[in-house]
Amino acid sequence: MRSYVASDIATLEPCRGYWVAATAECTIRATGTELNCYGANLTPGWNMIGSVYDPVAFDDLQVTPEGAVQMNVYLYNPPQLQSYQLTSTLSPGSAYWVSATRYCNLNVS
Repeated sequence: MRSYVASDIATLEPCRGYWVAATAECTIRATGTELNCYGANLTPGWNMIGSVYDPVAFDDLQVTPEGAVQMNVYLYNPPQLQSYQLTSTLSPGSAYWVSATRYCNLNVS
């Protein structure tokens, strides 16, 4: 069974997406080294991924084996929509939900 895992906000890992629960409006600042590419091992079903330093079109990502990832990617957008939003671009500082039909590797660059 898949589930959420609690993480210390001081030790966030590159390439991963995170949910942050806040009791009031706030700003979270993260520092670190620019990340220009990474590979993510996805499992069947929904997976949360992060982005890289520059915006990248989801269509430009490489998936092995080809066709193992559905081309719908979602961003949770609470300030404007308070719901999930279909998007085609991965932007820095955001996390995204992607659906894999089987075990695969997603290369983000």
